[in-house]
Amino acid sequence: IGAHRRDLLGRVIRIMVIRKFERRGIFMDSYTFTNDAVPDDKLNVCREKQFDTIVEDNPGHIEKIAINLGIPVIVVSTPENAALKLENIIRIDTTDELESALEAVSARRGTP
Repeated sequence: IGAHRRDLLGRVIRIMVIRKFERRGIFMDSYTFTNDAVPDDKLNVCREKQFDTIVEDNPGHIEKIAINLGIPVIVVSTPENAALKLENIIRIDTTDELESALEAVSARRGTP
């Protein structure tokens, strides 16, 4: 959607995404917006920043990250990613379910 862009449109999209989560009382440690036009950009950023969990809806990103990095991927269900059946994914249908999914990830690690 262009959230990676460094112009006004990109900034507006980033702010909208962050506020969408915050309106629901969900505050992330960080938000990272990558460029889908750059091969493996998201995978490389996740690896570089050593993320321990991500939220994703793009099936290509989900598969690469879950398989290559082995970290939990909270998957916002869409028709495009419905067929993915991977061990490291936790599916949610709405952002209302995100907090429970994050708690499930913490419980798997044994962290509060």
